[in-house]
Amino acid sequence: MRIYALTLWIFMGLSALPEPRTGEEGQTSVQGKLQISGGKAVVLPGEGKSIPLVSKDPDIAATLGDERISGRQAKLLGRMSRDGSFSVEQLYIVRGEAIYRLVYFCATCNITTFAPGDCACCRQPTVPTEVIPTDPRIYHEETTGPPP
Repeated sequence: MRIYALTLWIFMGLSALPEPRTGEEGQTSVQGKLQISGGKAVVLPGEGKSIPLVSKDPDIAATLGDERISGRQAKLLGRMSRDGSFSVEQLYIVRGEAIYRLVYFCATCNITTFAPGDCACCRQPTVPTEVIPTDPRIYHEETTGPPP
């Protein structure tokens, strides 16, 4: 009877634990040198073989096609796919012991974007710029109109 009560108590205690957040479940990181050529990106970890990179996020997917960031050390958060590619959910640039977020910036118009391309104002190419993770320019905020 004591074993049954103890088992029931443990089961009820474990079932009260919070569920892991879906966004972090199965997430892993890969760190290495980015190599981008012909719009295809791979990461070269320390001594391992190259890992192809993909992303469902359109901004990250566009960034992974930007040859101007090729050769930089990167830390990538995401998930390994069954086909051997790595699906990137977050991208950081590594310099020394510090990590940086990557934004695209137009110094003429002072406009920040999150994917490579031309400035929405002057139509000149934006420049990939490393910023600290707490830089206010990296936060996406969706704005909606007033309620009907």
